[in-house]
Amino acid sequence: MFGTQETAREDWADRVSQLFVMLACSIALLGPEYELNGQAAAWIAAGDTELVGLRYAPSLTLLWKSESDWRLESEISVVASTQGWFDSLSEYDDQADCKLYRGWLRWSDLHSEIRAGLQKINFGPARILRSLRWFDQTDVRDPLEATPGVWALLVRHYFINNAGIWLWGLSGNDDPKGLEIVATKKNTLEGGGRCQFSLWSGELGVSYHQRRVDLGDWPGPRQPFVSSEGIEERYALDGTWDIGPGIWFEAFTGRTRTGANNDFWQNLVTCGTDYTFTIGAGVQVTLEHLYGATGSDFDHQHNSINNTVVSATTSVSLLDNLTVLGGWSWPEQERTLFLNWQRLYDRWEINTGLFSGPGNGNGDSQALYQGDGCQLMILYHY
Repeated sequence: MFGTQETAREDWADRVSQLFVMLACSIALLGPEYELNGQAAAWIAAGDTELVGLRYAPSLTLLWKSESDWRLESEISVVASTQGWFDSLSEYDDQADCKLYRGWLRWSDLHSEIRAGLQKINFGPARILRSLRWFDQTDVRDPLEATPGVWALLVRHYFINNAGIWLWGLSGNDDPKGLEIVATKKNTLEGGGRCQFSLWSGELGVSYHQRRVDLGDWPGPRQPFVSSEGIEERYALDGTWDIGPGIWFEAFTGRTRTGANNDFWQNLVTCGTDYTFTIGAGVQVTLEHLYGATGSDFDHQHNSINNTVVSATTSVSLLDNLTVLGGWSWPEQERTLFLNWQRLYDRWEINTGLFSGPGNGNGDSQALYQGDGCQLMILYHY
């Protein structure tokens, strides 16, 4: 449905200018409430490669309220960052970037909302090993909780019985999103939807997404394909319940039709649970396991993934929180360890972390949390 509809992709500058014109007209007509806030961060990491960085992200939020139940909101956020890495004093490199981080306009009432622009879209109950990480790249170890947005139109409606329907359409997102192997084919629409409803003491969700992919960017030995493009369809089921401990699952299967018999199937399943033990101020323990496989048939797959993660979080004092995370990859027999001490003030946040795990294997020394090392990150919120 969505993969066959093509649209001319607007330049980034055109999108931003149109958004600002729309906001300016709205301000002139309605006179909104506004809030200016932001975040500044500085970090240094030491390990196989030393890394230093600065990041500043101001955000302007506008709100228009009507005499009835509807409201109009908008957010514009820009990120300016610089990062440098070096193996020695004689081998140093850096990069700097300034880009639009969020830019959306939303209309909402008591039960519905319509949001258009550069935004974050995520869903699913999993915390760490997320099979439904379709549109974001959030890392639970990152104190910034930063993730690129997607250009999208999102419509959501919630019924009185807590059931909900989501519909979305995306365009102009050139880079792979979430867990995608290749990016969406340029100048095409992609889209899907989600339905969630109450079941027993929890909630069940069903999701679907379709897009066109450019097979010329496909990694690995599966090239060449019969066609230069393929149709990818994703189907997902997820649920979460509170039965004392919390339990949840996410199950996703995706099929990329590449022409002839060269279909590509991908299956991912996450199961998880958490429980808060009454030790001291309370220790919240989360356990998740991810299984995945790929292949040319749904029932004949290989390249399996089996990862297990356990994390524990506790408050050491009124200002201090401690998080410990450990992971194990069963096929590769590789472990991942992460420890973070966080101190919170009214506006300041200090994070000290230790991490250990496999490297990325591609020489990308810019990546955090890969290999063995430590990190200090200081954040200021206003």
